[in-house]
Amino acid sequence: MIHLKEITNEKDFVEVNGQNIPLTQTFAYGLIQKRMSRNIKNFQILNDKSVIGSVLIVEYPLFRSLTYWYAPYGPILSNVSEEIILSIKSGLTMWAKKNNVAFVRLDFTFIDSNNSIPLKKYFTESLPPSIVGAYFQPRDEWYTAISGTPEEILSAMHSKTRYSVRLAEKKGIKTVLIDKDLAKKLPAFLELMKQTSVLKGFALHNNDYFK
Repeated sequence: MIHLKEITNEKDFVEVNGQNIPLTQTFAYGLIQKRMSRNIKNFQILNDKSVIGSVLIVEYPLFRSLTYWYAPYGPILSNVSEEIILSIKSGLTMWAKKNNVAFVRLDFTFIDSNNSIPLKKYFTESLPPSIVGAYFQPRDEWYTAISGTPEEILSAMHSKTRYSVRLAEKKGIKTVLIDKDLAKKLPAFLELMKQTSVLKGFALHNNDYFK
């Protein structure tokens, strides 16, 4: 039988099949949220006694005394089936009712476009405006390998990106690696984030979150 088990100790936290879990689904991320006075819930997803998944939930305020739960980039699963999805839904619904939570939001990043699981049959899709909120994770992330020489890194980029980088260098933009006194550089980072959020139309966490 598939069910959810709450865990409160890091020693009980099991990474599913040794997966490289997103930061926002690690036990450590939950501790960061606790430091910001947010309630969190850690659940292992079990099939009988075997761990097949995990999900970290963060509680956020709505209005008046209402709250909701959000699993940033979660849940994490070793395999996916309709039975597992329905069990997670019923399990989280039960826990949400116990904690007087208005609703639960899941990311389902483990399901790709080729997956046949009919999520819209069992869940309500979030409204488009919600994606610009500070609490929610971006739908896409971009990674750049930084091993190799600068020339090798540039050659692996898209031609337009490579052009933009070289144009920036011609205009005097310099790249600096900050490996000490990070706190002193934070105000500049916060100002950059502020300008970018205005330009791109998304909300930001408060400064304490970034610190």
